Amino acid sequence: RLGAGFVPVRKPGKLPWKSRSTSYELEYGSDTLEVHEEAVGPADVELVVASQEPATLEFCRPYAHEVIQLTVPKATPKLPLDAHTAVACLFHEHEWEGPLLLDALRSEAFYIGALGSRQTHRRRVEVLEALGATTDEIARLKGPLGLFPSQDPRSLAVSALAEIVMVRSNGNAAAERGA
Repeated sequence: RLGAGFVPVRKPGKLPWKSRSTSYELEYGSDTLEVHEEAVGPADVELVVASQEPATLEFCRPYAHEVIQLTVPKATPKLPLDAHTAVACLFHEHEWEGPLLLDALRSEAFYIGALGSRQTHRRRVEVLEALGATTDEIARLKGPLGLFPSQDPRSLAVSALAEIVMVRSNGNAAAERGA
């Protein structure tokens, strides 16, 4: 048993069961997201959501153990990271990534991955090096996130979750072997 959950968040009308939605404003318009109403129960998973977007936080609040409002990229909060934590960094605004990823790389988190192209990942590594990350710390970072290249949200979700499960399962197998 992995002990981790997966909750799809989709555009309206894409989920097959009763869902809850939230709308939010974009620079040029608005958008809406939906999640299954019973997707996460209180004992299923401890979900921590950190975002600079108030709509994301409000949407996730009923499902999250903790929501963290990110306010200034240079003043990132301490996240609750332990050996049971998988960190998936999904920012489009990369100025947030450096300090958050550095904290994750220096934690016990079993998985740390970040969304983006290979070019984005190279720039991300340069930022981490400038922040003082060691070669061993940077080697823990999975990027681009996922087991296989993904251009659409569905395959990205499957790819990312598969990689997290693989890393968690391999770690559990090594622990059971005494490695």
